[in-house]
Amino acid sequence: MKVYVFPADQTGCGHFRAIWPAAELRRQGCDVYTVSPEEQKRNMAASVNKHTGEILDVKLPVNADVIVLQRVTSRTLADAIPVMQRRHGVRVVVDIDDDLARIDPANPAWTHLHPTHGDSDHSWQHCQRACETADWVTCTTDALARRYAPHGRVSVIKNYVPDLYLDLPHEDSSRIAWAGSFHSHPRDLDVIGSSISRLVNEGYEFRVIGSPHGVGRALKLPETWADGTGPVEQADWPASVAQHVGVGIAPLADTLFNAAKSWLKPLEYAAVGAPCVVSPRADYLRLHNKYGIGRLADKPKQWYREIKLLLDNPDMRADIGAESRERVREYLTISKNAHHWWEAWEKAYSHSG
Repeated sequence: MKVYVFPADQTGCGHFRAIWPAAELRRQGCDVYTVSPEEQKRNMAASVNKHTGEILDVKLPVNADVIVLQRVTSRTLADAIPVMQRRHGVRVVVDIDDDLARIDPANPAWTHLHPTHGDSDHSWQHCQRACETADWVTCTTDALARRYAPHGRVSVIKNYVPDLYLDLPHEDSSRIAWAGSFHSHPRDLDVIGSSISRLVNEGYEFRVIGSPHGVGRALKLPETWADGTGPVEQADWPASVAQHVGVGIAPLADTLFNAAKSWLKPLEYAAVGAPCVVSPRADYLRLHNKYGIGRLADKPKQWYREIKLLLDNPDMRADIGAESRERVREYLTISKNAHHWWEAWEKAYSHSG
């Protein structure tokens, strides 16, 4: 079975869900190849009927048995899936990691992907259609399986981290840090209330891994606060988390979108040896209950109490960080779970249509 993986991007999503699993499977001897977004643009051309707009054919890699597409929002790509199946006899897998129809309207992606407000060539409806016609769907959570694969052709594959996270030196500190972006999490910080502001006023440090834009106002921080690393390239992201996070936070508002979110953020903190405080959303709860990763906080007073407890107890931070990192090493790396992707692709290959 020859598999070609088409990541949607070369940022975190593309790496965690496509590039890193494919690389690990190839290291383990599987016949799998990654086609970068740049290669896709150069080589994956579609023949289109100029009168009707119908896709007549798609150029695919030679001898492909399974094509893996990530987060399909393009009308053209969704239309191309049946052509791939019918004309080339390949099986198609679609991977999805967010409930795109339930993105917060305050997130710029909502306008871009809305079927009537945004670019008609990209929408969450095309993603739903792609998942309906795919031979198999892979996703990160049970909620996404229910949303995108009611047909039952689905494998829930959790997010895992590459081994490189585990070898990074962690710089312990009494610094609170959020590895996140306000523009894509416009209301999640609201669940913390004024707890971070209180802690900053008490002399503790708070930093954003990424742009601090919008964060200070959301957390009611002093106008002079602007402590962020600035944009971090994907290649530097794991080391930046390891370097800057003393106590990590992973707040999520209680929304339908977040009910389908994966446990990736607290998993990253744990993988570099940093303790964290997290919202009790479905997958975060699962990570906490099964692996003991993340201290739970729902109300602002709980956030303040849990964060301050970690800030004031360096031995506790060290113990929790070491224990969490060991759990990740034992159970939650891509190298130990890459077979789940291969098994899902085998199911797609065996699908009779």
